[in-house]
Amino acid sequence: MNNVLENEFASANTPVRQHQMSSGYTNRVASGPLLDTVFKMRYESYYGKEFIEESSSKLFMDEYDGLSNSRSYLTFKNQKAIGSIRGCIYDPGKDLPIPIADVFYHEIEKAVGFDRSMLEINKFVISPHFQRRGGLRARFMIYSNVVDAAVEQGAEFLVAGVREEHIEYNKSMFGFELASDLRSYPHLKFKTALMVCTDIASVKRKIDRKLVNRKGFNDSLPRYSVC
Repeated sequence: MNNVLENEFASANTPVRQHQMSSGYTNRVASGPLLDTVFKMRYESYYGKEFIEESSSKLFMDEYDGLSNSRSYLTFKNQKAIGSIRGCIYDPGKDLPIPIADVFYHEIEKAVGFDRSMLEINKFVISPHFQRRGGLRARFMIYSNVVDAAVEQGAEFLVAGVREEHIEYNKSMFGFELASDLRSYPHLKFKTALMVCTDIASVKRKIDRKLVNRKGFNDSLPRYSVC
C-alpha cells in the first residue's frame, strides 16, 4: 500500500498543481468558506436541472463531504469560481467508505476488488453562469483535480457513476470501461452506471498534454455540465 494513503488526502492547505498555460484557469482545494461555494454551486447546478429536491438552505452536500477521505475542489477562471468536483479515496487499510460502493458494491468487488485502492470521481458541476462557456478546456481543468489527486495518493483505479448519455464519452475520451447496468445514485434523481479506469497515468498524460497545448485543443461546445 502506498504510504501516502495513510493520511488519505494531504492537508487542504496543500497547493493544487497549476497548469500555467491554461488561459487564466487555476485549481484550489476547497476548505473553510470555499466549501460553502462548492455546496452552493452544486445546488444551483443540480437543482437547475431538476436532479435534486428543493432545499431551503440552497446548498447541496451529503454525508461523505465530512469524511477525511473526501476532498472537493474548485476551478477558477480569472479568479471567479466556475466549476467543482469531488474525489473520494478508498484505502483497503482504512474503514472509510466511498459513496459508489453503496450502489455498486458487488460490481466493484468483481471489477476492482476491495483489496485495491481506488478514487471515486463524483459531484462534477459547472457553475450555471459558465455552462455554455469554456468548452472542453474548462472541463479538463476541473477533471485534472481528481486525476492529479489519484496519482498523488497512489490510487490504482478510477471509478465513477456515469449517466447513460455520458458513457460513450468517458470510454472514448478517458478509457473508462462499463462495469454495470444503470442504477439510482444516492440523493440524485438520475441513474448511473459504474465505470472503471485502470490506466490513470494515461488519463493524466492526456489531460496535461491538452492543457499545455492550446493549438491542440478543440474548444468545442461543452458535452456535459453536471454528472
